[in-house]
Amino acid sequence: MKLLVISDTHLNLPFSIEKYTILKRIISQSDRVILNGDFWEGYLLRFDQFLESEWKKLFPILREKHAIYIYGNHDKQIFSDARTQQFSVKQTNRYMEKIGPYTFIFEHGNRVIPLIDDNRNWNIPPRRMLLVSNLLHKYMIRFFGNTFLQLCFGRLNMRGIKNLKKELHPGEIFVCGHTHAKRLDIPNQFVNSGVSKHGVIQWLWIDENGAISPQEQWYHD
Repeated sequence: MKLLVISDTHLNLPFSIEKYTILKRIISQSDRVILNGDFWEGYLLRFDQFLESEWKKLFPILREKHAIYIYGNHDKQIFSDARTQQFSVKQTNRYMEKIGPYTFIFEHGNRVIPLIDDNRNWNIPPRRMLLVSNLLHKYMIRFFGNTFLQLCFGRLNMRGIKNLKKELHPGEIFVCGHTHAKRLDIPNQFVNSGVSKHGVIQWLWIDENGAISPQEQWYHD
């Protein structure tokens, strides 16, 4: 069994053929898929636009792999409708599964690591602010790579670890995205799959024994 866990793809327009090709290959190599939040960019796209975009070419493959779709903070449940079934067999905010010796808890991460935009209601933040933020994020990742992600967002993972101490039981591992800073921390029962936009795709493989293998590939964006 080869379970793919990927989050924060933030699929948006314009369509990226290189990003699509990598995602298609990764998904095709898996037996099952968990889309762990922020699959599409609900702050910059309407759900109709996303469904009609070229990203829909991924949908049949995701259905074939019995994808479980977990809502994030950029693709909140209120942003979409029952047509999420076009690319997933189950839609939820939290999913649990026993694999090997561990019980994995899959959530996007915004519940335990709240950010400023998580405290808003469903109204979308100003488009110009989001576009500027995305542009800055893109160039910082391009020039400084994972160093930028860890320096800027790694501390947020520590906040999540601290908050989870109150609720995790022995043998449970919390798997999230959200912060965009990858982290494999089994002693603290915490795993972050990273981010998949702005030139980098990060994901996890989990095998039938519960072994976790973080992966990463860079592309031109």
